[in-house]
Amino acid sequence: MFRPDLIEYNKLTKVNPLQNLNNAFNVADQKLGLTPLLDAEGEVNFNIMYVVKRLMMNSDAPRHYLNIFWTDF
Repeated sequence: MFRPDLIEYNKLTKVNPLQNLNNAFNVADQKLGLTPLLDAEGEVNFNIMYVVKRLMMNSDAPRHYLNIFWTDF
C-alpha cells in the first residue's frame, strides 16, 4: 500500500535531514506499525543516501527493514 498522504512534505527541509529521517521513522512506527531498526541520530553526520547504501552493505537488519517497505507497501 502506497501512502504518500502520511508524510507532510511541506515540513521537509534540506537543512535538517535528521528531522526528516526521524519523521519518516515515526510515521513508519505510528501509522504503519513498523518498529524502527535504524537510529537517525547516529547517522546525522552522513548524507542520507550514503547511509542507506552503507547500512545495506554492512547489516541484514536495515536491509530487512527497507525490504518490508518494498514488499508490503
